[in-house]
Amino acid sequence: MYVRMIAAAAVSLCAAGALCAAQRVVDLPVRGFQVWPSTPPAGCPFPPSKELTGILFTGVHSDYRCGDTFYPSWASDGNQYSPWTDGVTDGVGSSSGGEGAVTGNAVMIGGDPLALTIKNTSPPQPASPRPYEGRYPCGSLVHDGVWYYGTYCLGPAGMVQHENFTWNWPVLGPMPGFRISTDFGKTWTPSPRSPASPLFPEPAKFMGPVKMGCPHFVDFGRNMEHSPDGKAYLVGMGAEEHDP
Repeated sequence: MYVRMIAAAAVSLCAAGALCAAQRVVDLPVRGFQVWPSTPPAGCPFPPSKELTGILFTGVHSDYRCGDTFYPSWASDGNQYSPWTDGVTDGVGSSSGGEGAVTGNAVMIGGDPLALTIKNTSPPQPASPRPYEGRYPCGSLVHDGVWYYGTYCLGPAGMVQHENFTWNWPVLGPMPGFRISTDFGKTWTPSPRSPASPLFPEPAKFMGPVKMGCPHFVDFGRNMEHSPDGKAYLVGMGAEEHDP
């Protein structure tokens, strides 16, 4: 699976009462731009914003032809390090479904988002999802030279038929902790946790709901330089039993 990595889908936030056409993006060539239509459904309980009245996509992008699920973290050496899977990056493939699931790791080098060099730091690492069926990258952070690489589980399958719809991995599973690298992804120490003994004590039963599903780190800039208290924060998504 290939994805288009949007490197510079610039957002133009038009002031109240101003026309979007009067806005322009500085230092980026506008080509094939598109104003995102705003068509809230009837009965929407939220009023339109008076400050943010439009979004303009400039059409500026770069096709890197890489795998999926990139979550870059800006490290102290100036590079960005990211998980990836389900595709091919730098000539190497990775797939995160089934017993042979692996997850990739790459470095993004360069200061121009339209001309990055993307290289694997080491071969994709094995990460069994059992007793689930999928194990994908999630929260990833490089801080003070240590790369914390999280994964999470999915089930019951990549394609599930339910109520006339085809669902992709419809059940979020637990997070089996972080594998760790102290040399920017060249070598790895596996997580001491597993899908059967995850980082957070959930779910209560197999395939049950989780609260910290697919957690991701809050981005505090290069080497977390903008963290207000020096701590890292994770944001997850999930549900509860009988959640209305």
